[in-house]
Amino acid sequence: MANRLEALTVSTFDATTLTGAYQVVNVGGFAEPCNYIKFVNTSGVSIMVSYDGVTDHDVILDHDWTDINNQSNNRIPGYIAQFRRGTQVYVKAILGAGKLGDLYLIGYYS
Repeated sequence: MANRLEALTVSTFDATTLTGAYQVVNVGGFAEPCNYIKFVNTSGVSIMVSYDGVTDHDVILDHDWTDINNQSNNRIPGYIAQFRRGTQVYVKAILGAGKLGDLYLIGYYS
């Protein structure tokens, strides 16, 4: 078994369709369990991120990005921490409506 990181196809979301209600970014969820994700917001509006479509979990400011390296979050050395296969990520505008730009969800798995 090779020890390598593979990339998922980037999920793109048109930020002009953002509202105050959660919408899914990666319909169908992650195709593989993800070790690392990166979320890039090129829009002019700050967004709230949810991993269940109900609970506010994270904020990404306008024209900013965030990443989650699950391997730095594992509890026991040698174990792997991952987002589950099928995990959908949801977004909503924090204030107002969407503005020009896109949201990109990037994922890696091993």
